[in-house]
Amino acid sequence: MRTILQLPFMLVFFLLLSASLSAASTQDASQPPVLFIESLDDLPLEELPLLQEELLTTLNPEEKRWYKTFHEGALFFSGWNDITRRVVALFSEAERELKLAEMQLLGIKIGYEWCKANSERRIDNGTLREWGKELRRAVQGDVTRLTEILVKIELEMNQIINSSS
Repeated sequence: MRTILQLPFMLVFFLLLSASLSAASTQDASQPPVLFIESLDDLPLEELPLLQEELLTTLNPEEKRWYKTFHEGALFFSGWNDITRRVVALFSEAERELKLAEMQLLGIKIGYEWCKANSERRIDNGTLREWGKELRRAVQGDVTRLTEILVKIELEMNQIINSSS
């Protein structure tokens, strides 16, 4: 008899639990987890391409096209992949694997935000141009200055992501 009386309470509990899990999964879908990785310290480098593939599944066809354009470039601007190759080449052999992963993670974050519709995104072409100028100037200098600029861009990107969550 006692079990029968507890049944409605258990049913309500499971319905509430289900609703909260559903709401949480909707929130996770709107902001892919890869965006919240602030450091590569806890991420095996071989998982980075998998995270990018996971992120691509959250984009609609138009966003995927712009995401691809950001990474591959277009007629009048270099894509992130080209920028990454040039930046990574400036570091010592021992640092290149880590710098490559850092640049890839940063590119995933920037590309994801930039590929959104103009009314939704918080990174516009002006921001990309400014970051590009800073990177071009830093590439002409020493690796220390380049590292400082990359850290600055990463911090700005993380602030943009965190301001939306």
